Amino acid sequence: MKLQTGKVDSRPPRSSGQFQYAKLAPTTAPLIHELEDDHEFEFVEGTMQAPMAEGIESLATPADQAFYAFYNPDDTATLLVALNQLSSYINDQGPFDGVVAFSAGAVLAGLYLLQLWQQGKPLPFRFAVFFSTASSGAELAQLSLAPTPGCLKLPTAHIWGQNDLIAPTGGANMASLCDPSQAFVSVHEGGHEFPRQSKLTEAVHMMRRAIGRASS
Repeated sequence: MKLQTGKVDSRPPRSSGQFQYAKLAPTTAPLIHELEDDHEFEFVEGTMQAPMAEGIESLATPADQAFYAFYNPDDTATLLVALNQLSSYINDQGPFDGVVAFSAGAVLAGLYLLQLWQQGKPLPFRFAVFFSTASSGAELAQLSLAPTPGCLKLPTAHIWGQNDLIAPTGGANMASLCDPSQAFVSVHEGGHEFPRQSKLTEAVHMMRRAIGRASS
């Protein structure tokens, strides 16, 4: 996300099975509508063809189109390539004030921040928003990352579903690695998905709190 004169340009990584924004629109459009007066959204997709991700059956079918991922979770080399690509993108297109990420994209964004933390380098974002963060234990081991609780010192928002059967602890695990004094959490009744209906307002509130803290 790039915050310029009151606008946020978000470039959120998405889940391990990538699909066109048109397929995400039914679930993300209400979220974007809540923020569009102050924010501008752009989307970046994965580049590696992959099977359709589990949990998006209501949004797309394998016959619809090809699906893409940022990396293969079983192949460390592809993870390293994805992290290097993300770093290059930020360096070439940034600076960005924040990042919004979903599922495996949230893992990728989190790993990127944790790598910089472990290397003692400054973080490139002023805030981060994580939706339905996928499980990240394998990736942390692959990268030999040993983060300590609360090590990521930036405002964050963490939104996940209490009925998430795909990564039931992913959101809480990522939240535990962020500064607890500025980590804002919203848990909705859904699964591995964006919040809907009344919980959408609460999620937007958490996002605004993180963005507001970064701007103060």
